[in-house]
Amino acid sequence: MSTIGLVYLGSEDKESKTTVLTEYKNILILRNKTQLLEKLPQLDGVVIIEGENNKLSEVCELIMTIKKQSTCLIWIVLTSEKEMDKLVCLQLGADFVLDKESSKMEKELIVKNALQRSGVLAENHQNSDKSGPYHLNNKESFRLISDNFSVVLNDEVEVSLTKLEFQLLVVLYQKPRMTFSYKEIQRQIYGDDTEDRQYRIANVIYHLRSKLDNAIGSERGYIKTIRSRGYMLDV
Repeated sequence: MSTIGLVYLGSEDKESKTTVLTEYKNILILRNKTQLLEKLPQLDGVVIIEGENNKLSEVCELIMTIKKQSTCLIWIVLTSEKEMDKLVCLQLGADFVLDKESSKMEKELIVKNALQRSGVLAENHQNSDKSGPYHLNNKESFRLISDNFSVVLNDEVEVSLTKLEFQLLVVLYQKPRMTFSYKEIQRQIYGDDTEDRQYRIANVIYHLRSKLDNAIGSERGYIKTIRSRGYMLDV
């Protein structure tokens, strides 16, 4: 069952899940950016509704934030009917942009078709992960230093990590661009401990991602959240 986040940027929550996506039971109403970031690893897609007062800048900021940290689908519902506003959202990475005149059925069909299609793509990607090792030219610019728990980026910037951050990075580094599930990460770090540590892993990922991206002043996004599956090191 797909999980969809719904973010309404208006001053009032006029767009509830019953008026936007009636077909889906797993709808998370997210009140702000903080809630979105907390729930992002669980989401297959995000619907962002602009609301009144032309909040295009906030819409754009959310699109960039999501694209940096996740591969989930992004649908935008704009108040404005300006073609340029739609183009801006699409250029930033939104998967589809609707306007306020779009019918409820149209919205639901777009979401349903996209989720079905992405399920096929995700399966194909997972199968390709098993087909053999990756040969990446840029892995050399991302070096782990085990002696002092650090990583060197672009052969010039060394980033110090905590022991747990380093251990988690080692797991992802084994097979770059391959998705590691939460359970697989937990097994490799904590062994046979049966306690659910998904929240702990997500918290470590958050700090690790911040350190890597801030070190070189880039929004490149070394660690990707693969929706509903786990994490991937993109080097």
